[in-house]
Amino acid sequence: MRQFIVASHAHFASGIVESIGLLSGERENVHALSMYVDGNEDLTKEAAAILDGFAADDEVVVCTDLFGGSVNNEFTKIVQTR
Repeated sequence: MRQFIVASHAHFASGIVESIGLLSGERENVHALSMYVDGNEDLTKEAAAILDGFAADDEVVVCTDLFGGSVNNEFTKIVQTR
């Protein structure tokens, strides 16, 4: 199955995923990761928690808010090892 992760600083990712749900219905394969708010300070840990819930053969598409930002850079490292 193809999984989508929308990852951002603050609540931007949650807003995008909420908008997707309003426009096309709730999707079980679309996940939000809002970093550096609400106690989400450890990106590696939070990303691993989401990725660990996927099957080994799932395709994962990650969309981040800022190219070259900390969220983007960390996911670039993570997906190279998956």
